[in-house]
Amino acid sequence: EKCPSMRAGVAARNYFVNKDDIVAGYIMARPTESVSYEPAKSWITMNVYRSEFDPWIAEFATDAGAELKTSTLIVDLLKEDGKISGVIDDKGQKYKAPIVIGADGAVSTVAQKSGLRSKWSQNQVTLTLQYDFQAPAEKIDDIMGDETLAVWWGSNFPASYQVFFNDGFHMAYYLSNSLTMRLGPIEYPPKNFHNHWYKP
Repeated sequence: EKCPSMRAGVAARNYFVNKDDIVAGYIMARPTESVSYEPAKSWITMNVYRSEFDPWIAEFATDAGAELKTSTLIVDLLKEDGKISGVIDDKGQKYKAPIVIGADGAVSTVAQKSGLRSKWSQNQVTLTLQYDFQAPAEKIDDIMGDETLAVWWGSNFPASYQVFFNDGFHMAYYLSNSLTMRLGPIEYPPKNFHNHWYKP
């Protein structure tokens, strides 16, 4: 009930779009036997809007004794004896912790500063707009079935993607032409829009 948009996905599809913006082929992926435990072995992705997920998971943390700090920009990591021991914010304030979890997005400062990710650096990526559309679950089920993630590869545009939720879906940049026929039956208004990154 805390995350009404949550939708388990058992199918992800890669679409290949030709120069005429027509889908020329696709590859479907489903859960594999490499994951042996439930519930993860029954789905590929579990999709939920961040506006619901963040306060929900924050409540678990604060109930366990964590202090919640908002509007805090982490710019570097503390290190002791070659191990990460905390973080530093943009005001120079230091926060020590036995464990640091980097959940700071696709262009993660924690991943970069810790050495876990060597590419892409922050000056090699940019942000792009993404629209969210409202749609009832039964409409999404009718049109998309059990597909919850779609990646689009085009001759006329870089890769783009969609994520389907229980009450709506993302529509990323570049997809207006090739998706017109698939989105037409939904006929629901945009929910909101926000930024995501891509490598230019």
